[in-house]
Amino acid sequence: MGVKYTKDTYKEWDKLYIDGKSYKEIGDMYKADPSHVRRILIQRGVASKKSPKCTQEDFLIWEKLYNEGNSYLAISKLYQVSDSYVRRTLKNRGVNSRSRFSFSEEDINRWVELYKQGTPLSQLSLDYKTEPTTIKKYIEPHLELRENGMKISIKERKKWIELYENGVSTIEIGKQYNVSKETVRKFLIKNGVNTSKKVPDDLIAEWKIKHMQGFSLTKIAESYNVDYKTVKSHFEDQNFQYQIKRVIRKDTPPEEVVERWKRLYESGKSIDKFASSECEDKRRIRYFLIKAGVVLRTMSEAKLSKPHLLNAEPSNIKKQVIVGSLLGDGCADKRGRLLIGHSEKQLEWLEQKAEWLGDLVYDIGIKRSIRDRYKKGSIKYSLSTVPNQFIKKLREESYSQNGERDISSLIPLIEPLALAVLIGDDGSYVKKGEGVGNISTHGFSENQNALLVEHLQTKFNIDCKVSKARKKEKVYYHIYIRSSGMNVLRELIDPYLPDSMKYKIGVT
Repeated sequence: MGVKYTKDTYKEWDKLYIDGKSYKEIGDMYKADPSHVRRILIQRGVASKKSPKCTQEDFLIWEKLYNEGNSYLAISKLYQVSDSYVRRTLKNRGVNSRSRFSFSEEDINRWVELYKQGTPLSQLSLDYKTEPTTIKKYIEPHLELRENGMKISIKERKKWIELYENGVSTIEIGKQYNVSKETVRKFLIKNGVNTSKKVPDDLIAEWKIKHMQGFSLTKIAESYNVDYKTVKSHFEDQNFQYQIKRVIRKDTPPEEVVERWKRLYESGKSIDKFASSECEDKRRIRYFLIKAGVVLRTMSEAKLSKPHLLNAEPSNIKKQVIVGSLLGDGCADKRGRLLIGHSEKQLEWLEQKAEWLGDLVYDIGIKRSIRDRYKKGSIKYSLSTVPNQFIKKLREESYSQNGERDISSLIPLIEPLALAVLIGDDGSYVKKGEGVGNISTHGFSENQNALLVEHLQTKFNIDCKVSKARKKEKVYYHIYIRSSGMNVLRELIDPYLPDSMKYKIGVT
């Protein structure tokens, strides 16, 4: 958590600034960001927003920093002034400007060696105070660059070709090396491998039979370890009339099979749970159970498969995930269930939430589905919890009768984990200067956003403000986090975010 400063501290800053100390010097003394010092002094009327107070001693330090290889921009960030002001000051003091890209052959050789060892371009650019594109420009002629910053050697990636030619799909290769299937596919194409291989007609015939037996296109794709679009495109090429919704086979299964289904269902197991072990479509099982006179449990009864958790007090970790989700991408229904959905890119994030929620998650776990409305055809993963009174209470407090949100009861409950969930869902990082951030709280009013900003400032010392944007004559509000605030936020929530989500706080 960041350091909290009192009014007495600010008075000390006033005196130091009047005595000639710079923002950076005051910041170093009090372990504060220079931009925070500057803002406070401007608010207190001690410093001018337009006139940076820099001394002759500062100018001597600038000369030293510049001669050591620091850029005008790097120096300007340290002193919270413009880079043009630094450039102009040094020029007037007789300091010769160097070429923007003046690097020695020794520097370039060192970059090549470090890059071969796995150091990313972003880290090299920080060490040498330049842009990643500059580093890339100089080392590209000497070696093959990694794709997407992967620390996978060329030798390892060449194994992908052998695996693919032996029948391993791009999906499976991606899982094995923890990369996306698209990364694998691009590498294969770049190395002359034809990734659009013709699927044998006898295999397509099998897919057709499976589909007529009730298997969906998604289920066929999963069973044969191919992409959903591959099945769909080959059906269309052969003018096969497929159905997006599953077809229920009406041929009656043997009597002993139906009896087994009845026993499994009456023992308390859900149809969702035993359908896969029976190698059957759950809708087909449901159809023949009803036909056999079985009265199926209602949705409400099914969701109470863990009745002991209805009135149970969730642990603090579970409470924080619930609070963060209700502020972010999650929602709650009237029965007290938390519902969360994410895209395929954020599957690891959903799995992390499921782990935190533990036994509150409904038995079926994470479900995979194909969207048929928003981003039609894309894959969605979702989970829901069993009903719980804590979730129901928060839902009643944060949803009004007309569906509008009131998060005033949720805000005081926010601790670092809940904040991590909110940022993982709705946060974003913008590479602008030292890096700023946004929280997409567009669904909340200006007043609600102001309350959230106040909590972030007072509880966590995160430097942020309410910002607004206009879209089609309608005004939306969101939270803007300054670079100093991002530094505090990053330290707070970094331990909670899986590697795949750390891009939200500028960590790669």
